[in-house]
Amino acid sequence: MIIKPIQIKSINFEPDISWFTLQPPFIQQTIKQKFKNGAIDNNSYIVNKTKNTQLSLEEFAIYAKEKIVNKHYEDKQGVYGEILDNSYLKFIDSDLEVKLKGYNLTYCWDKPTKHNINIDLMQQILGIIHNYTTNKKQIVFKDGNIKNLD
Repeated sequence: MIIKPIQIKSINFEPDISWFTLQPPFIQQTIKQKFKNGAIDNNSYIVNKTKNTQLSLEEFAIYAKEKIVNKHYEDKQGVYGEILDNSYLKFIDSDLEVKLKGYNLTYCWDKPTKHNINIDLMQQILGIIHNYTTNKKQIVFKDGNIKNLD
């Protein structure tokens, strides 16, 4: 059986609007431009100031996959979201930080697939030994290896 990992299709960060409205107009405009231009990339980090942690977006995606509760296989996309505490989106190319209220993600987790694999060991086996006294069996391979069948 092949179990496929969860695939995150998109992550959307929700800025903290009450924090945003307290920022000077220049900062507000800069933040709007960054979000509009898609500046959230692998040069951005999620910083949790309470826990003193910093995660790249790639690391955050791994973290988010582990947080998905009630995981179930989806024929379509699933949705998961979380409220963040004292967390900021930090842009590496500037000192700009945006306080986050939370995030939402869409994910897909395909059902496991089953594949039957037939392996013919007859070309490798020299013989099978059955000890009737101990009732143990062994396989003797052509390369000299012996494997117990217990």
